[in-house]
Amino acid sequence: MSDNVHPEWIIDTTDESFEQDAVIASKEHLILVDFWASWCQPCRLLTPNLEEAVGRFKGDVRLVKVNTEVAPETAQTFQVASIPTVYALLDGQPVDYFQGVIEADEIEGWIVQLLRHRAMLDADQLTDTDPGSAVQAWEVLVQDDEENPTLLIGLARAQTLSGNNEAATEIINKLEQRGFLEPEGEKVKAMITLAAVSDDSAVDTARQRHLENPTCNETTLKFAEALAADNQYEQAFELAIQVYKTDKLGVGKSAHQFLLTAFKALPEDNDLVHQYRRKLAMLMY
Repeated sequence: MSDNVHPEWIIDTTDESFEQDAVIASKEHLILVDFWASWCQPCRLLTPNLEEAVGRFKGDVRLVKVNTEVAPETAQTFQVASIPTVYALLDGQPVDYFQGVIEADEIEGWIVQLLRHRAMLDADQLTDTDPGSAVQAWEVLVQDDEENPTLLIGLARAQTLSGNNEAATEIINKLEQRGFLEPEGEKVKAMITLAAVSDDSAVDTARQRHLENPTCNETTLKFAEALAADNQYEQAFELAIQVYKTDKLGVGKSAHQFLLTAFKALPEDNDLVHQYRRKLAMLMY
């Protein structure tokens, strides 16, 4: 074992203990799973390189060694066809792997990318639950890679959800200067548009104006926009559909654009999006 590796950072596992040693442990740490065998000379060459690389991360990365002769079921589960094979596990799932012998520095670079991937996943999950804290997490990632569009879009999304539409818009505008925008960027742009509701379109005010004049398409659409900004999408979509149905060539044009924008802001597999896309299509043709 390499001198810079603490014994707790390396575990010899079995079929019975692999779930605890690797899968569950990967919810707390990046786990490298090394498939090897005693007769495998390349495995012996890789071992010190793996241990050296793991040791450089001072416990943030753990190495779980799977002797394919001792734990054949685990090797079969991972469909290991040749050894050495090293898998990386994050949050209970394999996310990458390599085969053969590579140097410690190359393994270290691979680990750095995996840890950045883990940080991105953490920031993405945090965005939906605590967007203010997520902004800080994304900013740390962006500092190391200022031109990465995935990171910038993640930051813009967190900023929008935390109420800082101005900063989010600045990022999206910068990305659009390239002449295109990634699909996730389009979603954030749509979120910004929906969030940019004027004070007189706040839900309570817009509802009251709609109730006072329920046949006015302009106030109905304002109410729909306010509802969408408040994440009340189903009622918002239904109102916008009614506006489009009754006035396709007038306010209906704005209702149509509102619906397309709102659809972009939601996940592609959202049931409401599918339902109201169909309704809109039936009215258009």
